[in-house]
Amino acid sequence: MIRDEMSFAVYSTELTSSRAQQPEQLPYFVIVQRSAEKRGHQLKQYQEEIESLREQLYTCEAELEKSLSAAEACRHDVRDRDARLLKLSNELRASTSQHECLQKVVSQHQRAQDRFRQEVDYQMFSLQGTIAALNDEKMELAKYKKANDEIQHALSHSWNLSLIHEQTGATELKKLEQHCIVSEVLLQQLLKVQNTLLEEHDAFLNSQVANLANRNAIEEHEKVKLYQESFTDHMLDLLKEMSLLGTHSSKLKEQARAFHTALEQYPEPQQALLASSHPANPLLVQEKVFSKYAALICTSSDGGKNFYPLKEATDCTSCGEKTVICSHKSFTSAVIKLPLNTTHLRISRPLGKIASQTETSRSSIKQNLQSGAEFNYICSYFQAKFPNFQPRKPRRVSIEELVLLVHQFYSDVVREDSAIGKEEEAVPSMMDHFYSWLSRRYLIPDLLPVVAYDIQSALLHHLPSDKDLLVFAHVLCGNVDGAAVRYLWLIADLVELVPWKSVQEFAPWAACVYPSLPEEDIETMAMNFVAQGANKASEHSVMDFFTRMTLKHKEPQIVKVEHVLMDHPCNQPGVMTESEFSEVVESLAPLAPYHLTHRLFAQSLQHSRGKGGNLDAVPIKKLSYIASYLVLQQLLPSITKQIQKTCTLKGKVLSSSHKSDIICSMHYIQSLVPALMQ
Repeated sequence: MIRDEMSFAVYSTELTSSRAQQPEQLPYFVIVQRSAEKRGHQLKQYQEEIESLREQLYTCEAELEKSLSAAEACRHDVRDRDARLLKLSNELRASTSQHECLQKVVSQHQRAQDRFRQEVDYQMFSLQGTIAALNDEKMELAKYKKANDEIQHALSHSWNLSLIHEQTGATELKKLEQHCIVSEVLLQQLLKVQNTLLEEHDAFLNSQVANLANRNAIEEHEKVKLYQESFTDHMLDLLKEMSLLGTHSSKLKEQARAFHTALEQYPEPQQALLASSHPANPLLVQEKVFSKYAALICTSSDGGKNFYPLKEATDCTSCGEKTVICSHKSFTSAVIKLPLNTTHLRISRPLGKIASQTETSRSSIKQNLQSGAEFNYICSYFQAKFPNFQPRKPRRVSIEELVLLVHQFYSDVVREDSAIGKEEEAVPSMMDHFYSWLSRRYLIPDLLPVVAYDIQSALLHHLPSDKDLLVFAHVLCGNVDGAAVRYLWLIADLVELVPWKSVQEFAPWAACVYPSLPEEDIETMAMNFVAQGANKASEHSVMDFFTRMTLKHKEPQIVKVEHVLMDHPCNQPGVMTESEFSEVVESLAPLAPYHLTHRLFAQSLQHSRGKGGNLDAVPIKKLSYIASYLVLQQLLPSITKQIQKTCTLKGKVLSSSHKSDIICSMHYIQSLVPALMQ
């Protein structure tokens, strides 16, 4: 047992082969010896590796020192480059800011150059038009220059009426009469030029209203200013020329009357001889014979339906018209070539034709102004305002242009109504406001009677054709209060909310507009709408229906308000003062602005005073329009919402926005007027 323990303590469990090729246990000291040898060998290897690593470390330290010195140099170079980069960045920033400033200056100069180029182009275009018009006018007036020079030469010599020879008196008288006719023709031509300028002015203002949404305020301001300056200069020159021509014509007429007076001094046989141009005296110039053989030849190639003058026709100052054959022209014979396919010839004499046309036009104008007894106030107001105005042939204003002008005037009325806080010494009537608006629109005070005459002539002519113009005429005359137009404008806003595809849409729409009206009255109104001939509902037919009811004073809201006003106690029956009317308005429309109520009442009062009415009271019938307008204006938002819930709406903007555009545009254009007038 002790042997086993000793063997276990000396020999390990590792086995090895003996010489006899038998496995033997390896002693512990052999294992330790081998382990020591192995460790010694490893230690030697480790020492060699340490020496190698130490040499590598020395090498790396040397390289590290070189790298650190190189890194320090690079770091110093980086700092230098950063400083240089910062300096260059500052310089670049300064250059960029300077470039931006220069770019702004260049853009400003470019815009200024563009505006200047536009102004120059517009002025060049205007001057080219002026030059062309002046050249045409020069060519047209050249044929009258010779006659005017002869008249001036004749008038520059002094002569005695008692020594007028009988052989030259009739000739001079005929020449003076022809020169008077020529001056009248020239005046008519200047009137045509004036009408053309007015038409261009209206077209320009209408284009400004139409292009309001697509305009640059600064460019449009300059464009309007340049145009108005050009219009003012041209119109002032034209008015001066017409004044001089009128003076010249009056002098010619005075000279003709002097000749008549001289002829009356001769005995009766000599008067007959001179008046009839008797051929007994061969030295007497036979003016009637000259007119007898003067003729204008016109040809027709369509069987006599249309006639056109020959190209050989020229103006004759003595005959006063174009002639082909005339004794005042110096030729002995002429060969005239007729156009191809000529079927008819028309030969006309010029004797007294222009004078007859002038008298006919004047008589027609006078009859036009005197037509319509209920609108005599328009003519009488014009005659009282311009007593020295000589009637002339008015320019043609189409019904579309006149309606647009009336709508623009209404927009100015609404703009004045919305001017809160504006103090007015005296509120003008609708007629006074209209004339004031015309003077601001056409810039020149001397042009006001001409424009007003043209517009009132067109208004009286187109009255039977348009309900809007009829209402406008009644408002100007004071037959209908001005608030009726404002009331109809609000109704138009409500009408445009509905597409109007059938007449069945009228009843629910009317129920929204008149919430307090009984259902039976709504049905009656719908039946009346159908009874007026409206088989298919439309905006025009609905507005025509309401216009008829308003003019006949049968509109339900107006009638209802009139009953309320009649029930209110008044000092005088049938009329109300401003304080009494304000009390009723406070109960009907408590949110109505006081300045608007005062303005509408004062405007209606001006019409009543102008027609000899009460000095401080207005008839209740007219006040019902004002109160109805104030009530509807207050209820308009709620009525609009109710219509939106009940009816199918259109996919477009309300007319009120279009009216505001017109108001803004007209206010913008009229804002330039005071500066130009100065």
